Amino acid sequence: MASYPIAGYGSMVGDGPRSAAYLAALRRLVTPQTFLLELGSGPAFFALAAARMGARRVVAVEPDASLQLGKTAARACGLDGAVEFIRGLSWDCTLDEPADVLVSDLRGALPLYEQHIPAVIDARKRLLKPGGVMIGQRDFLYAAAVEASETYAELTSPWRNAEFDLVFEEASRCVLNDFHRIDPKPEQLLTAPVCWAVLDYRTIDSPDVSAMFEMRVKRGGVGHGLVLWFDAELAPGIGFSNAPGQPKLVYGRRFLPWLEPVALAPGDGIQLEIHANLVGKEYIWRWNTEIPGKACFQQSTFYSQPLWKEDLRKRAGNYAPSLNEDGEIAAFVLSRMDGASTVKEIAAALQASFPARFKDFKAALAKAGELARAFGNIPLGREQA
Repeated sequence: MASYPIAGYGSMVGDGPRSAAYLAALRRLVTPQTFLLELGSGPAFFALAAARMGARRVVAVEPDASLQLGKTAARACGLDGAVEFIRGLSWDCTLDEPADVLVSDLRGALPLYEQHIPAVIDARKRLLKPGGVMIGQRDFLYAAAVEASETYAELTSPWRNAEFDLVFEEASRCVLNDFHRIDPKPEQLLTAPVCWAVLDYRTIDSPDVSAMFEMRVKRGGVGHGLVLWFDAELAPGIGFSNAPGQPKLVYGRRFLPWLEPVALAPGDGIQLEIHANLVGKEYIWRWNTEIPGKACFQQSTFYSQPLWKEDLRKRAGNYAPSLNEDGEIAAFVLSRMDGASTVKEIAAALQASFPARFKDFKAALAKAGELARAFGNIPLGREQA
């Protein structure tokens, strides 16, 4: 799961429309009998709000150290003992009773983000009682063709230098096969928004999403790609919108550029195919665009990075890898994390075994500490504030 700087959490808490919608859903659903679980809680803002609203029991689960902010806030706000804080991943969490309400916001700019959907599916099946309520309930994914000459130029112009006749075609290919932030005005949209997918968290069973749909050009102009956003339904009648023209939210909107700008006329059809597939911890996106008689593009975020031959070879199924020095160092440290050796002892052994790499003890101690923080086995921390 992604972690954020403290200012990033502040941006989420301080997002007025987002927080107001979540709090409205909590007010509707929290009663003195409610057991509420907040998933990926960060500083546990919604968990503390539920406790303040009088929930019977509140549990906040978060792998990041930002959970400490919730603990100290609980003490300062007179909510000692009202929230149980669990430091760890939700996959590893078990509860002695299922929750009545599950609240979460693990989205990125779009809901199709890292382990968001798998985590929600797992928590719904294991940690929420049958008939329990989820906040949010559904996200609606929208797309529209957009005229974005300034954004497009910012992406592509650095890679064409007329003075020295330099053209970085691969760099242009990379930026045109990736997501970018965009904040278009409604008048920049060349088509009506199309809802191309609905994520119903009450029933969803796969993180992968695919859709084929058509958009019709309403206003003539030059199309530079697609703008994507989502609208959220947290509870019936309660939610928020990220649509262009709506108040700007912390999520923003995302731009999927086309390989070339396309002159569009009213009535032109745009046939689209979008696939978002979770591969490991990241989504691979594909978007195929056909504008009959004008353009046909096949694009993927797989091509958003330079394809170095040796890197591709390492991904092949028949590649037989051996450890480089960084791998040997990691293996050395991990092999000594036996529950008996201290980080200081491991660092001393590391320096002795790799003297050319660690000329002073502080460097070895820093590396051993880094790996201990990443892979050290500490049982899930459960604390009452």
